[in-house]
Amino acid sequence: MDKEHSMQAKIILESMVDQEIVKVIKNITVSESVFEEIVDFCLNNKNVIMEVISDNEIHIGINNQQDTNEEYFIYLDDLRESGVTNMFGATPYLIRTFPELSEVDASNVLKSWMKTFSERHKD
Repeated sequence: MDKEHSMQAKIILESMVDQEIVKVIKNITVSESVFEEIVDFCLNNKNVIMEVISDNEIHIGINNQQDTNEEYFIYLDDLRESGVTNMFGATPYLIRTFPELSEVDASNVLKSWMKTFSERHKD
């Protein structure tokens, strides 16, 4: 049996608390299987937004603003229906239409929209 390799991982957790983004940066050593479990959890949890930065660094955002995204989601649904852009390129459209969104926020809204699309459009 092969010995499992461990890896140094830098995990950045972000959450919105009282309109402030709180970041927790954690350097941990985990086995590859544990790292894969973390990634699987992120991919299977609709309230978690994950961005892989490198082989040993991932950013994890907690999306606790699902209700406030409804207006953005409606806009993105309409944009998709219009066929104006490939949805992977929708971030600039969000920023232009909703100037209160930063590029990071718009990107997170788009990721959340993509992650929850099939659940919201079951019919």
